[in-house]
Amino acid sequence: MKKSRKILVIVLIAVLGAAGFLAAEPGNGTYFGPVLGLNFSSLIGDNSDAAEAYILGGGEKMTRTAFAAGAFAHFGFGGLLALESQILFSQKGGKYGDAIPAINDQIIYKMDYIEAPVLVRVYIPLIPVVKASAFGGGYAGYNIAAKYKYSETGYEEEGDIEVAFGQEIEDLDYGIVFGAGAALPLAGLLLRVDARYSMGLAKLVDFGVDDDVRNGVFALLASIGL
Repeated sequence: MKKSRKILVIVLIAVLGAAGFLAAEPGNGTYFGPVLGLNFSSLIGDNSDAAEAYILGGGEKMTRTAFAAGAFAHFGFGGLLALESQILFSQKGGKYGDAIPAINDQIIYKMDYIEAPVLVRVYIPLIPVVKASAFGGGYAGYNIAAKYKYSETGYEEEGDIEVAFGQEIEDLDYGIVFGAGAALPLAGLLLRVDARYSMGLAKLVDFGVDDDVRNGVFALLASIGL
C-alpha cells in the first residue's frame, strides 16, 4: 500500500476509535473501560480451504486461538440503545495441518491488527439485574504483523509471510461484527461478557480478482465498565 494510503488508514482507524471516547461523559448509561479476551480465528473465503491455502496442500483447516485486548467507550441513549467504540489489539489468522499425519505437520498464519470496531448495541429487558444486549456494526483494522510458524516432528521454523512466500499482505482489513452480551452491575462497576463474530470483507492477499482469503474471528471478550 502506498505511504499516503497507509497514513489515511491509520488516521481513519484513530478517528473511529476515538469517536466514542470523545463522546463519553458521565451519566445516561455512558462509561468506558478495558477489554480482554480470546480470538478463535480462521481464514475464510472461497480460496481458504486447506488444499489451496496450506503450503503442503490438502490437510485440515484449523482454528488459531489468540489474544485480544484494548479499551471501549459506551454511550447510552434512553436505556435501550447505545453507541460503542473500541480500540483493540487483535490477533487473527488461521491454522492448517495434518496434510502428512505421520510427521504431525502444522502451520499457523499469525496476522495481528490494531482495529477499531464501532457498534450499535440494543438492550433486551429480560431480567432486571442482568443487562442483556445484541449488537452489530463494523470494524476497520491495520495490519502490524504477518508471521508464520511451521512445525513437524523434529523440526520447527518461524518467519515473515511476505518474505518466505512472496505474498504481500494487505495493510487494511475491514468487515462486519455481530453478537450478544450480558452485563452485571457489581460494586459500582459493570462487568460484561460478549460473544461475537467478526467477518472480514477485505482480501488478505492480492494475487488477482479471483483470490478470496479473508479473516473470520469468533471472540469471547470480558470488559469492565468504569
